[in-house]
Amino acid sequence: LEIKPDHYEGLVFSGVIHHEHGDDRRAEKFLKQAVALYSEAFLPNFSLGAVYAGSGELSRAVLFLERAVAADALPQALFLLGRCYYDMGKPSRSIHSLREAVRRDPAFEEAHLITCSDWPIWTGAGTARRWRVFAPRSGSIRRR
Repeated sequence: LEIKPDHYEGLVFSGVIHHEHGDDRRAEKFLKQAVALYSEAFLPNFSLGAVYAGSGELSRAVLFLERAVAADALPQALFLLGRCYYDMGKPSRSIHSLREAVRRDPAFEEAHLITCSDWPIWTGAGTARRWRVFAPRSGSIRRR
């Protein structure tokens, strides 16, 4: 399959397909080309951020997810950004992103799982609080 180097959507979708098939090196190559063509666009930045998040490269993921959110603050991007911040040990940034995802789309299913999670969130006094994870429709508590 040959992809034209200036075909933005082809590059993004090739990157996504390679990522879905476990070839993150090639996914990164295609997505970086798409970002180079349209550095301010949502889709290539979100896709590349998701690839980096999936491979544990959280600092890189945050860089591209922040760009995606700046282009279009979709709840999926805010949710993934919040998860990255949490995994980086930045709970206040995580909470901000997750709350914004809920605010923008209360029907976004993953957002309902975060209404109260069992992630430890540290208060200013250094004490840990536990959010509760609620099942999206039933309202019952679900443990992870």
